[in-house]
Amino acid sequence: LEILFAVSPQHVGDLCERTLRDPVRATAAYLEADRAEPDHPVALGALARLYGATGAYARAIEVLRRRAAIATVARARAELYHR
Repeated sequence: LEILFAVSPQHVGDLCERTLRDPVRATAAYLEADRAEPDHPVALGALARLYGATGAYARAIEVLRRRAAIATVARARAELYHR
């Protein structure tokens, strides 16, 4: 995982979330992806989903607000704020 993590934290996050079913590792990987490429929609979407699934609702809301702030389509922005 370390080699893959160095190349693509997003892929590690996806692997940890979907294959290993390890939300803690997945969250850590997506946070690293967000640090490497701030406001990347895939990483932010995954973080919002993982935070919501694990009961970290304040963090999920924070990430959804970030996604809404960078959304270029008004409808998508409205849907993110509504969630």
